[in-house]
Amino acid sequence: MKFTYRFNLLLPDQFRIPMVILLIVLADILFYRSETSSIGSVPFLIFYLLLLIFSLPHHLDFMPLNFRLLWGFVFFLCGLGLLYSVNFYSIALPLFALYSFRMVSRGTGWETRAGKWLRDLLLLASSVLFDWYYQIRVALEKVGTSRPLLIRFMRGAFLWFLPVLFTLLFLLLFASANPIIDRGLGNVIEFCRKIELPRLSRLFFWFCVFLFTTSLSGLTLWKRFREIWDSNLAVCTYQVELGKSTDDLLARIMTRALILFNLLFLLQNVLDIEYLWSGAALPAGMSYAEYAHRGAYPLILTALLAGLLTLIAFRRQSTGAGWKWARILVYVWLLQNVFLVASSLLRLGKYIAVYSLTELRVAAGLWMLLVACGLCLILWKIWKNRSLNWLVWTNGAALLVLLLFVMLCDIRGHIAEYNLAHCREAVPVTKEGLRPVPLDVPYLCSLGYPALPALLKAEEKGIEIPPTEYGEDRIQELYLQLGKDLNQWRTFTLHRYLVQKKAEPLYTKAGK
Repeated sequence: MKFTYRFNLLLPDQFRIPMVILLIVLADILFYRSETSSIGSVPFLIFYLLLLIFSLPHHLDFMPLNFRLLWGFVFFLCGLGLLYSVNFYSIALPLFALYSFRMVSRGTGWETRAGKWLRDLLLLASSVLFDWYYQIRVALEKVGTSRPLLIRFMRGAFLWFLPVLFTLLFLLLFASANPIIDRGLGNVIEFCRKIELPRLSRLFFWFCVFLFTTSLSGLTLWKRFREIWDSNLAVCTYQVELGKSTDDLLARIMTRALILFNLLFLLQNVLDIEYLWSGAALPAGMSYAEYAHRGAYPLILTALLAGLLTLIAFRRQSTGAGWKWARILVYVWLLQNVFLVASSLLRLGKYIAVYSLTELRVAAGLWMLLVACGLCLILWKIWKNRSLNWLVWTNGAALLVLLLFVMLCDIRGHIAEYNLAHCREAVPVTKEGLRPVPLDVPYLCSLGYPALPALLKAEEKGIEIPPTEYGEDRIQELYLQLGKDLNQWRTFTLHRYLVQKKAEPLYTKAGK
């Protein structure tokens, strides 16, 4: 029998559903039967590798070799992230990578246009939850319509109903007349009573794994949506062609607008240079921390709006003589925006120096770095007359690098170490002459086991660590729980191992 590969999978189509059932069983063994609430790297890594093998395509001839190597590197980093730690990013990125790879291999050719990719991702997000239902519907249509199937089922049930009913009646009569049959029937009934039906939560877990695996391997509804879009909605694409007079008018408007924008941004940047970069005294009644904190987030929004306006006004066609001064002014404006983001980072840094570090402030700093990178890429796009497709892909690559950094970095541990090293107990006065806040010990405890080395160092410095809600030693509880997690393969992670190795000498020194 010749196998067909409608889904472009390495395994034949008739083995796809048995593999889905096998993955459901393995997911139940790896995740649901765990005795602990936290699951470590090994179960997720095993399931990720199985999904990766399951989703391998039958052929990759349409994909260039350099992109195959790039996909392999991305999958390796995703696996490394799962091995290091299990968190939102280390789970979301492999899922996104698997779906994106299946989306590429499910199509008919290699696509590099950013607009097509964004469209396909939008269609994927709208179809992934209903793909299993569409696949069942398509399968029923191939076997026959639902009404004949229902009629055949009801007819078969009716034909077997009376024979089975009379057989059970004879079995009861024989059981009352024969003690051996009665004892055997009693054993069967007792065995049936001992069978525990799965709970509703477990059935829901099976359904979620079924939904995920069938949609990943099939992408049937996504492909149907794609065909509908290409056949019916492709006519909606259009391109605006501006006349020479209109183009010159737009160039004059943008030139005058950019003169005003540059003057306004120059005022803001001069104030930042005076009070943030040079350290001049602030006006009366305003604290340094207030000035550093208030302007960070609105100025990031300003930079985003500036980048958006630049993209709208400066297309690749905006290269005429009337755009000469506008292009020069937009370079200055974008450079001012980059400086504005740098000032926002400095604002955030000075605020953190006084009020300590939190996860939200780390997220704000990383977001500002990403915005600054995007502005530099916009500047490069206009200077080198790059396409919008290039800009989207480069910004996507920057976002991917940032997410990989977050996935492979011990952010909570660094927050705890930073707060301990820059609290009032360690640094009475900052270099700006301000007193930092005392160490927020409850917040450090809320960070969990990554803060364990910092908590041990804080206790060594004489800072009191509050007990747990049950009155037990919090540090000892965290350390013992960490060792317990490392002794079980289900809860082991490389991150937990590194934290334990870092905390072990401090814990031994403390004589716990």
